Amino acid sequence: MIADSIPEKAKSFYQELINAHGSYSTFTTTAILRLGLIYYNENDLNKALYYYRSVFENNPTKEEIGQVLNSVQEIYIHDLNNSEGYFDFVENIPGFNLDDTGKESLSFVAANVPYLNGKYSNAIEAFNGYLERFPNGMYRVEALFKKANSYLELANYENALQAFEMVIKAGAGPYYEQSLKGTSVILYE
Repeated sequence: MIADSIPEKAKSFYQELINAHGSYSTFTTTAILRLGLIYYNENDLNKALYYYRSVFENNPTKEEIGQVLNSVQEIYIHDLNNSEGYFDFVENIPGFNLDDTGKESLSFVAANVPYLNGKYSNAIEAFNGYLERFPNGMYRVEALFKKANSYLELANYENALQAFEMVIKAGAGPYYEQSLKGTSVILYE
């Protein structure tokens, strides 16, 4: 089909530009970014990451760096559910690092992805990982609550009850009443 050949032609064109001009062209970084996007759209995440990584070899602008970091975050956090992979990626870029708050926030976002997609077994595992790494983190209570709901969805009432009780012990907050209701429902049945 014609539509199928367009990405192939684009990949060929961008690769030729990179090979012919290397780091001497101001278009090289744009070509690399576009190759990363094409491979991402083809769901070849490893190849997309390869190209995004190589952007840093060509003196990228701050806008290009922002594009790369957003794209890589999308891959590691939303597609691969692997916040550690993203942290490693960023920490291997000279001059870049994430502070603990950034790591915690991204770890929670990654843990929340399977929950939002209704993959409750995976969500429990992800929230356990988050809680293990950040036992007193700013998303602790929300993680416990969502972990409890995940257990509830899987009809694992004993573990749901334990998680709800941990939320209740944390005191008044946005998940307190819902946890009381969840506990009541479990104990009633």
